[in-house]
Amino acid sequence: MANADNYHRQFVFGRTNGHWTINGETWDTAKIAASDVGQNTWELWKFKSGGGWFHPVHIHLVDFFIVKREKETLGIIQPMVVRAYELLSPKDVFYLGPSEVIYVVARFGAHKGDYMFHCHNLIHEDNDMMRAMRMIDSNLGKTSDTAQPFIINKLYGIVYNNWKYADPMLGETAAKPSSLVRAMTLSYANQTLNKNLYRIFYPLPADITLMAGANNPWQSQWCQLN
Repeated sequence: MANADNYHRQFVFGRTNGHWTINGETWDTAKIAASDVGQNTWELWKFKSGGGWFHPVHIHLVDFFIVKREKETLGIIQPMVVRAYELLSPKDVFYLGPSEVIYVVARFGAHKGDYMFHCHNLIHEDNDMMRAMRMIDSNLGKTSDTAQPFIINKLYGIVYNNWKYADPMLGETAAKPSSLVRAMTLSYANQTLNKNLYRIFYPLPADITLMAGANNPWQSQWCQLN
């Protein structure tokens, strides 16, 4: 996607009417910059900066991976090298230099609600160079197509996550007050087993279609009798 200049969202860090802004807005405008980020979905974000200044960009809630760096001068795109300490390394801050274009990919979640991203240059941050993003239910998010029971790495044809229960603080697996825990009966035990919370290890017969023929290295193998 990055090589084709395709992305889910773009954020321009710049200067507008004497203010440090992101997409022309500041924190003071109280406008959500990304209001429909599906919980537990992947998105590719594109960041741009103007000439003459730099921004250490910090995104709350998630770690992300830098996948591409470019420099744009007078409309001409020049490729840059992702720095050695950035390559294949999860980050929460990256350096956005003058006239640079950077693509980052992140899995958003595990919590829902409003979170911020901003320039970590304190002069810029204190002058409202900060915006908000909102995590919502996956089936309502812009990229809800990625919120499937199994996430496939299409490059290698391999199953690498079972997103619904990847975080123990989500959904069925979340801790509950003792007063809400049901008595452990045979019926309750069977209901819990039928939910298949560890579905990536014990996929259902119907999951073969969902996996689209990809290899599932997590699936438990039955021992052969000698």
